[in-house]
Amino acid sequence: MRLTAAAAAALLVALALARASAAALPPRQKVLADGLKAVRYYADLAGVTNSSQPGRLHHPECGWEYATFMTGVARLRRETGDPGLRRMLQSFGDQYGWQMCPLNSYPYLNPGESFLNPDNQLCAATYIEVYDSSPLRSRNDSWIEWTRRQYDSEIQAGHRTYWSWVDALYMSMNVLARLGEVTGEQAYYDHMWRNFEYGVGPEGYNFWDEEESLFYRDPPSQPGTPPGVFWSRGNGWALGALVAAIEHSPADEPHRGVYVDYFKNQTARLAKLQGADGCWRSSLTRADFNPLPETTGTALFTYGMAWGIKAGLLDDNTFRPVVEKAWECLTTVSLQPSGRVGNCQPVGAAPGRNIGPESTSSFCVGQFALAASAVSKIAPGRR
Repeated sequence: MRLTAAAAAALLVALALARASAAALPPRQKVLADGLKAVRYYADLAGVTNSSQPGRLHHPECGWEYATFMTGVARLRRETGDPGLRRMLQSFGDQYGWQMCPLNSYPYLNPGESFLNPDNQLCAATYIEVYDSSPLRSRNDSWIEWTRRQYDSEIQAGHRTYWSWVDALYMSMNVLARLGEVTGEQAYYDHMWRNFEYGVGPEGYNFWDEEESLFYRDPPSQPGTPPGVFWSRGNGWALGALVAAIEHSPADEPHRGVYVDYFKNQTARLAKLQGADGCWRSSLTRADFNPLPETTGTALFTYGMAWGIKAGLLDDNTFRPVVEKAWECLTTVSLQPSGRVGNCQPVGAAPGRNIGPESTSSFCVGQFALAASAVSKIAPGRR
């Protein structure tokens, strides 16, 4: 008898529920093995290896979707030291000339201005990762030169109007925070703060809801934004952006403490919204909108909370059980024996019902890899 997709999903949820109460993190090497399994499956699925030219890697695109996949690859490479992942990172920069992505999905931007779109900027996080993780003697300044020029021009022009949806926080802050760290220049931190403050504050797009301690995906005053609807992945993007801002800012950076406050308030609220099976739903405060577990938000929340425990920002006794249940759900519901990561809400701008065991994407796999890298840091076993 063949199960329908809905029945298969329900069975997986039931199995996860049965195990969630006794969930504990597996050994570190098992966590990393699951992350590698997911990345390798997707790399094969996407044809990253060019069969007509054995040994040559080919990356299908450079926009935010695949760039998110690469942020997960980068984190996983740091934890595993896997040379194949290092080659993947290097080849990504080589293929796109170490430049931001030229896609122009903003109809009101001229082609030459498309680099102002944060969705086109996230690829540069990989370039900076390659630069930062290379020995000093082999670093090539051209790997980050183009990115520096782009942000220098934004700073000079005083831009702060292009982070008009919450995803943009992740897409740009992952780059700006790293750029500030590797160059030591405060201007990049200041530019990041101006844009963040305008995005979340009442004088700008007002993403942050003080009462809910959650982020809207779009400005709540924008026509079509449903009141009180908080999207799981949208909040995941924001949490991932806060991780980047905190991790890559020096202790004395003037705004680091503000990022920490947002991080703690958001994670405390998210912990209360976790499903009984360990996963979160696509609509955070209205789980009945779609009761199926959703991977993209869950993976980013797991990443942020595990990172926060390791960084000493979150109480281990409070948040470890949350992470344990979440990782259990990610590896029993989302990760399939083949390595496919499913239950991923596709591209969208709000909670969706288009989720199932077979729904996957480059960015979802990247988010799973981010979670694996962070969970591995607090899992038992030698590093």
